[in-house]
Amino acid sequence: MKKIVYCIVLSVSLLMLTISAFGAGDGNIDGGGGGGSGSGTSQNKWSVGDDGVRISIVDVNTKQVVRTPIDFSNKNRSDIRYDFGKVSKISYKNGQQLKLKEYAYKSIIPSINMPEIVNYKGKNDIASIKKYFTSEWTIMRIAEESGIDYDELISGNYKLLLEPMVYLTYYGNRFAMTAHEAAMYNQKTGNNDIVMKFQSITHRALPFSMFLEVSDLGFPAYKGTLSSAVKDNVIKDQLGLGIVRFSEVDKPVPPKPEKPEKPEKPDIDVGGNKYNYRVDTDVISSIKIFAKDRVTTDNPISVTFNVLGEKHTVSNIVIPEGSSQLVWVKWHTPKTPQTVNIKANISGGNISSANIEAVIGELKEITPPNPKADDRDDKFKMPNLPSQVNNTSTSWDKWSCKWKENLVWVDYGEDENGVSQGEYIDKGDWEYSKITYSADFSASMDLVPDKKNPTYIQNQKEYESKSGYGVNLKINTSVKNNGSSSDITSAQNIDTTFSDFNYKAYNRFLQKTKDNGLSSEFEFKNNKYSTYNNRTHFTPIWYPNNNYYIVNAEIIDVWTPTGMLSVNLNDRILINGSLFDDRHIGIME
Repeated sequence: MKKIVYCIVLSVSLLMLTISAFGAGDGNIDGGGGGGSGSGTSQNKWSVGDDGVRISIVDVNTKQVVRTPIDFSNKNRSDIRYDFGKVSKISYKNGQQLKLKEYAYKSIIPSINMPEIVNYKGKNDIASIKKYFTSEWTIMRIAEESGIDYDELISGNYKLLLEPMVYLTYYGNRFAMTAHEAAMYNQKTGNNDIVMKFQSITHRALPFSMFLEVSDLGFPAYKGTLSSAVKDNVIKDQLGLGIVRFSEVDKPVPPKPEKPEKPEKPDIDVGGNKYNYRVDTDVISSIKIFAKDRVTTDNPISVTFNVLGEKHTVSNIVIPEGSSQLVWVKWHTPKTPQTVNIKANISGGNISSANIEAVIGELKEITPPNPKADDRDDKFKMPNLPSQVNNTSTSWDKWSCKWKENLVWVDYGEDENGVSQGEYIDKGDWEYSKITYSADFSASMDLVPDKKNPTYIQNQKEYESKSGYGVNLKINTSVKNNGSSSDITSAQNIDTTFSDFNYKAYNRFLQKTKDNGLSSEFEFKNNKYSTYNNRTHFTPIWYPNNNYYIVNAEIIDVWTPTGMLSVNLNDRILINGSLFDDRHIGIME
């Protein structure tokens, strides 16, 4: 009988788990109210769609934030100059002070867009917001970005604190702020300056976009009016937040598993690295952990990288026996050349630390001189193109593991009343799975005559031009990956060299003119020798006829956990004639 009852209960449990997969959490979120305008002046304004959500993971028992909060936004926010760091409403409530940061803001663009969060007319769809932030997909993404196991996140030990955000222009500078931060900043600036400029947004539409239906985490449910702007203290105490709760599905308690004894410190080796980077660049640095003993969720490893005084922690690292795992940190290099020593502190293994040496070099550009009419190079011969190796794709793995139970019934025979005696013993083991992520880098290059060149010819896909005129260049780059945004960077630097200088001596670094996340467009910088200040490069007048003028481009600094991706491209224009052919001296009639 004991076996039959257990199986029936287990079947019900599995059915309940299947149903719950449609929504992983329960939302304590309400909203409404607004009014005002989504416009403003050129110096102080907010636009529709300039919104986001800050997400904090909170321990149910301690009511403390256990991971650095993350921000979701549907758009790239590289234009943000000022923010106040990744600080939650709970931390401010506990005494955290407002601290302005410059050019440090980062947000995550989810592949499935969020619904509109802040509506200045007070008509945001709170049902869609609830559905989005309680969905399994969203919560799995939050778990991944926060470095917490998904099953642990939804175990009932944690809640998600949601805070609506706005991105606005204040005195000409772009700011990111939550409702709580807007209220604190208004108090700090004095004279209600934020209210005077953004009342309908920061003190009405933003705080009313989310508030609690019932009290939770020490915050009360809001019961006040929705028809007018609210005071700073009301926002800080009651508005601008929602909470997602998790309750573990009731299921039978199995016998205590006979899992292998947890090793105190698994035996591991660690391989560090030495990197060469450029200044002012997003990069990724990694170490590799080799596991001699298996590392499970019962004895996970965590690594804390100390980079330029900031700490970045990667938690819950698991590795099968005899395998390895890359662990990495994404960071931004200084603006001056130097050597940065990164220490990786390791918790949970027999080795306590590893080191990464990052040598930061400058971007050395030696700009070609101003071309002159009497320049000559009678010994010029067409040089061979530089021999470079393209590295356009890579892959890396992440391990996960879970306990796979194997309940075996042990029969102890019958008791004195003839009733069968026994119990289930778990003879299971840890089961590992590996997810492989990849990145692919591609680029295209188009060298064309400058628009001020009146005499060029286009023959099918090839251009013909006279020497002495300028050429323009566009390079489009694209990085595709199936992992997180913290695993990859876009192309960041492009170095161009030229056939007239034997691809040596002089070079130009291109300027990024369009930035669409992992897709970017680059062109020449404005040329100070150009009469029209065009993005151009001049071919020398002496360049021999019936020879191709070739520009070579080395596209670099696409960083991944396994290293840098790069591409080398070149394009050409046929030179036939010179600028002198288009000039003559004559008597005006």
